[in-house]
Amino acid sequence: RILIGWDEIQEGGLSPTAVMMVWRDWKWATMALNNGNRIVMAPNTHTYFDHYQADPKEHKEPVAIGGLLPLDKVYVFNPVPEGIAPGQEKLILGAQAQLWSEYLFNTDKVEFMAFPRMLALAEVAWTNPENKNYQDFMSRLRISLSLLDHMKVKYRNPF
Repeated sequence: RILIGWDEIQEGGLSPTAVMMVWRDWKWATMALNNGNRIVMAPNTHTYFDHYQADPKEHKEPVAIGGLLPLDKVYVFNPVPEGIAPGQEKLILGAQAQLWSEYLFNTDKVEFMAFPRMLALAEVAWTNPENKNYQDFMSRLRISLSLLDHMKVKYRNPF
């Protein structure tokens, strides 16, 4: 068994075998990596899909917990913190989105909040930063949205 916990677990002293889920300040990622711990990057700045995708005063959006996380901000996320020592990136297990559902009372709303941001995060997690291109992603996204339409998935149309 492996202990996995949100970054608060570091406040009381982090077990050397624990995996930390980084959701607050990126300093926790650096501290855990310097300690030799593995991490999963889940920062609220780029991966909290319970935040609005657009300004709710200007666009119809389901009620959200607050905050604003548009598609382009998800796409520019780099799960490798700046300034880490060579080799420490191997301790980063990946990235994870959070979609807390206290305000989302049905599947349609959950899907709307997840898509297409989930597609952007998948590309972030699987693509080297130097190969990412937002304009290219957006042109390919049209094909993915057609697939979501076929599957009857509810999503926020970014076009």
